[in-house]
Amino acid sequence: MKKFTLFCGALLASVMTLNATVLFEGEKTIANWDENLQLSTENLPNLEEGCVIAITVSAVAKNETENQIPAISIQNGAWRDMTGCGKYDITTGVHTFVLTKANVDTIINTNGIIIRGSYYTYTKVELLYKKTLWTGTVSDNTGWQQSDELDKSLFASMAEGTLLGVTVSAINDGETWHQFAVRGREDDDTSWANLETLFQASVSATGTYVTVLTAEQATSYKTKNIDIAAQYLDVTELTTYVATKGTTPTAMEQTENASARSSKIFRNGQLIIRQGEKEYTVLGQEVK
Repeated sequence: MKKFTLFCGALLASVMTLNATVLFEGEKTIANWDENLQLSTENLPNLEEGCVIAITVSAVAKNETENQIPAISIQNGAWRDMTGCGKYDITTGVHTFVLTKANVDTIINTNGIIIRGSYYTYTKVELLYKKTLWTGTVSDNTGWQQSDELDKSLFASMAEGTLLGVTVSAINDGETWHQFAVRGREDDDTSWANLETLFQASVSATGTYVTVLTAEQATSYKTKNIDIAAQYLDVTELTTYVATKGTTPTAMEQTENASARSSKIFRNGQLIIRQGEKEYTVLGQEVK
């Protein structure tokens, strides 16, 4: 099973169509570690935890003689590595880096970032901002025992190239196999056999894991109800990434909307309806 990179680790995508804040556009070849692109904080508007830096790589090469491979590294303005902000043996496509609070703090304190690496050519560097789609808790300590189903209306803006993030807030350290899955389900279809797996990953640490949607996946997100499942971990947030800051609902708006939202939970093989803070069986009996 493929492991998706945590936080500022790079994630490869074949396409990205979001209209982001463009930090660089053109063509630049990083032939060795001496070459770089430097961007000050003035070029990084409204930088905050959860922002994504996306780098479009158009070509890669290898130096077999010197045993060098194509690699991307994002350092702070003082030429220091930032935890997780590197990707090695890269291929062409869009690589994304989700910034942690520690990353953002050191970028601000050192007045910028430096994009380095070796043996690749890039054509665009973009900055995207986090937008929360859903918050809650899907928790498991025994193995795929709890999942949460969300209405497809939450995903109306999904399109080919959209970034989708899943936040893992806790891991059961007593187990070695930790996974989450985001899956699509047709209306009123309760069969596990008919689930469409849209994003599944085996993880080893807490953090936000990001995938890039294909056109087919975007259609599924918009037309099906989305099921979140967990195995030996807690999932607490789904996010997407947009071109401008300020599109996430405020805490008050989320609280006001919570009582009006409903969702379905599959717990121990039973369908439960959650309405606000209460839960009911399909027969209308409240679950205490």
